[in-house]
Amino acid sequence: MLKTRRKGLQIPRRAFARGGSSLSTLETLHCAAAAQVQIYKLLIVWFGVIFIRHGLYQDGVFKFTVYIPDNYPDGECPKLVFDIPVFHPLVDPVSGELDVRRAFTKWRRNHNHIWQVLMYARTIFYKINTTEPLNPEAAVL
Repeated sequence: MLKTRRKGLQIPRRAFARGGSSLSTLETLHCAAAAQVQIYKLLIVWFGVIFIRHGLYQDGVFKFTVYIPDNYPDGECPKLVFDIPVFHPLVDPVSGELDVRRAFTKWRRNHNHIWQVLMYARTIFYKINTTEPLNPEAAVL
């Protein structure tokens, strides 16, 4: 257990093994597009913001939540849901969920990482894919 500055708050070392590599990779990439705060038990929920600097979505600021499955990294891929549904072909117009499965058809331990999901979320605003859209109306425009 690692003790934090707050009295009584202890974080199991295993929590860092689950999400630590993604955090250090984000810092290495200088990924200014995704700022996150980890909360909840064992880093299961991350909150973030994507800032779009150019392109069709220029000056867009999109808040999102990443839901990491309990059996991560051996199970399904994480879900990324925008707080306010985004008008985009790959974002479900009702739930605001990004179609992450399109990029990660099968989540593989030691091959796929959460930072890749965050980079994919940023990339969809620059390279817009309109094939098989979740939001057909957005794909037409």
